[in-house]
Amino acid sequence: MDLESTHPDTIVRQYSNSFNKLWQLFRNDQLQECVNGCQELLDDPGLPPYHRIRVLILNGHCIQGWRNREILRLKALKLFRSCKCANPGTTDQALVEKTNQELQECLEELQRFQDETANDVFEEDAEEQAEWERDQEEEADAATLDKSESRDQQQEQATKLEAPHKSI
Repeated sequence: MDLESTHPDTIVRQYSNSFNKLWQLFRNDQLQECVNGCQELLDDPGLPPYHRIRVLILNGHCIQGWRNREILRLKALKLFRSCKCANPGTTDQALVEKTNQELQECLEELQRFQDETANDVFEEDAEEQAEWERDQEEEADAATLDKSESRDQQQEQATKLEAPHKSI
């Protein structure tokens, strides 16, 4: 095994290069490819927390569906809060603060995007709920009508059966 390839700086650089490639896919509007690449990186158990947060946020901007984006945003936020991140081995407090500030801003940007699109989701949910309620009412009305028709038919049959007895 090449000692250089296991050095922390080399590992960080490799993940940074992978992230930068995903960023380019996003910038080129190749969203599905970006989502797929993000998932590959997220499946890597060695992905450092800083890069994991960045990939979660990027994936949150690419993936379809408000709920999917919200899950990614919350995962990134939870990880961010549990381990204010910086490059491994750094003692540069200014770099740590700058890195954390950048991550915070990225999380806030994704939150704003979610806030802007939330009403659409809730309106769709309300429309789906109203449609479901209408369907339930129609089914209940149809069942009531069927029962009513069934009673009418039963009464009609009973009347037919009673009629010959009266004429005898």
